[in-house]
Amino acid sequence: MDETATMPHDDESLLRIVAEAAWNASRDERGARCHQRGTCPTRVAPYGPADPNGQKAHEVCQLAGCLDLLHDLIVRVQQKLASGPGLVAVDDPAAFVFRVARNELVELGRSERAALGFPAKPSRTDGVVAHVNAALAAGGGARAEWLVALFRIMRCYPFSPQHIPGRWPLDGLVLERERHLPDEVSTQVIVRSEIQRVLGVASEVAGQAWVYNAITLPLHANGNRQELRDDHPDPACNDIDEVMGSLLRGAYQAHRARGLSRDEAFTRASVEVTGRRAPCQTPALRTALADLDPRRPVTVRRRA
Repeated sequence: MDETATMPHDDESLLRIVAEAAWNASRDERGARCHQRGTCPTRVAPYGPADPNGQKAHEVCQLAGCLDLLHDLIVRVQQKLASGPGLVAVDDPAAFVFRVARNELVELGRSERAALGFPAKPSRTDGVVAHVNAALAAGGGARAEWLVALFRIMRCYPFSPQHIPGRWPLDGLVLERERHLPDEVSTQVIVRSEIQRVLGVASEVAGQAWVYNAITLPLHANGNRQELRDDHPDPACNDIDEVMGSLLRGAYQAHRARGLSRDEAFTRASVEVTGRRAPCQTPALRTALADLDPRRPVTVRRRA
């Protein structure tokens, strides 16, 4: 094999390889986070061989955060490569960089979850989770192993590319239950009741606030999840409209605080939280957005 034919010789060539790898490695994540589990409308990798200047990205990708995710991943991959021996002894640089990009995408997700107060590794079984697992195992009887597994799935699912906001993957859970309990009948009704059972045990052991932060809020969130603030609904609230409305307000105010215009902040917040384009702004909606803008202190001038 002629290694010199595939080796990147300069920073620009390396960027092309990294961009292509990062774009391909993040395809599922971008589709889930930015395009309602659909297909990304940008056909070629920005900054890759077919679009070296990054000018062919679709407008939707710019608004939905698709490019933001790509930029973050490119930086992480480049830093990872710079800290190692490089690609000098690599037979297939493109395949190697793709593996690095895939690993860094996992680490990026962990760092994002940790920054927002969510668990970096939802599948961990120590701490509070260990106490809940013990309670499920003690009271679960023949279903103990399945209930513990269901609890793990419920913690991990909201952070997976397959996540549909506000909905449990009942069809998949029925199949998983059949695998754990092959001698029992498994239906969506049974799985729903067991989900409620797990939530009840977790609330008794860990508290309702923990369940809300670790399971309920991530399940209903979509895209860039927001921190739990004072204006969020009470943990006992099950109204999806209230939860999503609170997330939308938080996202809008966060973008305004970063200096975005009112229209741009609302557009980005709508895409991040609902996965859809922002609706047309009516006079009533513009007034509501103005009320959400940060208040500026009033300066009182004294007479000389």
